[in-house]
Amino acid sequence: LKSSDEKEYKFIDHALKQMENGGILFSVLPYSCLIKGGKYLIWRKRLLNENTLLSVITFPEDLFYPIGVRAVGIFVKKGIPHPPGQKVLWIRALNDGFAKSKGKRLPSSRVPNDLDKIKDITKAFLTNPKFPIENVEEFQKATKIDFSDSDLELVPEVYLDEKPITQREMSQRIEQLIRDNIAFQVKFENILRQYK
Repeated sequence: LKSSDEKEYKFIDHALKQMENGGILFSVLPYSCLIKGGKYLIWRKRLLNENTLLSVITFPEDLFYPIGVRAVGIFVKKGIPHPPGQKVLWIRALNDGFAKSKGKRLPSSRVPNDLDKIKDITKAFLTNPKFPIENVEEFQKATKIDFSDSDLELVPEVYLDEKPITQREMSQRIEQLIRDNIAFQVKFENILRQYK
């Protein structure tokens, strides 16, 4: 962008102006556009007042490697204000079948491809927003926008269900916190003595 005054969402506004009502726009945006306040929040409210949000997909962090931008893909139907009861397809696709190796992203059989997994259900949902979507914790869900949220964050991480934490995971996290705390104390013990 040429100046800080140029916001990424202006591209979406421009694209929507070129489209006919009922057309579907797909765009890739920085993740921050859908969570920041200020002008971004005003834009999200206006977007939903004038259009229907169909789906938001969080993309893998390294999708645009070496550029370090966390990105989302959004599908918007132009010219129909978002009905309060309308479900949105929220997806968190964190893997694309590529792994970093020696500064390059290469296909890897060890990395799953979430984008392949979601292709068919995304097409089906865009065609019919009443298409039944399996709720997969931390991965996909079709649910309504929470318009009571004053921040109106429109990212999957806000809407997806979390996996319940097991007793074993809780124990491991507590043990790790204790280890980290002890390591911190040992590391900075000499520094702390100087100030006593």
